[in-house]
Amino acid sequence: VKRAFGWSFALAILFYCGQFMIAAYDVFGEEHDVFSWFEYSRSVSYTGWLLPVAAALPFATGFCQDVKSRYVNGQLLRVGRKRYVASKLAAVGLAGGLACALGLMLFLAALFFNGVPDTSWYGGNPVFLKKTIADGHVILYFLGLCYLTTLAGAFWALSALAFSAFIPNAYLTLCFPLFLFRLSLTVAAWPWVPEWLNLAMLGKGSIQQDFWPTLGIATCVFGALIASCCWAFHKGVKRRVEHG
Repeated sequence: VKRAFGWSFALAILFYCGQFMIAAYDVFGEEHDVFSWFEYSRSVSYTGWLLPVAAALPFATGFCQDVKSRYVNGQLLRVGRKRYVASKLAAVGLAGGLACALGLMLFLAALFFNGVPDTSWYGGNPVFLKKTIADGHVILYFLGLCYLTTLAGAFWALSALAFSAFIPNAYLTLCFPLFLFRLSLTVAAWPWVPEWLNLAMLGKGSIQQDFWPTLGIATCVFGALIASCCWAFHKGVKRRVEHG
């Protein structure tokens, strides 16, 4: 687990935060409140596309490194397959989710340092945002966004790890979440797919649901996807042990 929170973890935080900062730089000196700054930066930046990459940066290629150095063989003999798989899943999921969430928090800290929230501003999503801040629950709104970002980041990181169990190539592993994200957008565009299966919108609280239902739906959807990634990685490691 310690390997997951090294320099690459810090790089992922700065990388994700930097995308927001670059987008918001032009409006920092203007008379805008925290909400308008935040919504503007989300609308003009590539944070949605780059979140899967940022999530994979900290440790998603850890299994690739273990295979290349043959470290995995010794670890499997020493701690067993189940413990090795569990520790790798926990490290990758936590590092990916927290890196994205901390990157978002760092950007929010910069926003609050430079401005104040105006709760009379009801831009952004008309349900998740408006109903939450109408009663002045500013911190609750941003905590909810951080939670959604953590869930999404953990899923994208674990999807890369699951891919690496079958094709242990570090470069392809880093690119896989981006490919999967693009595929999810294509599927979400199909007319019979419900809105809450649009992972890009769900990850930033943009579905037409209230605050708590949005968090509940996101927990179920991303939880199921995370469980699928865990199962796939376990099967991939088991196959590698049995067949080499």
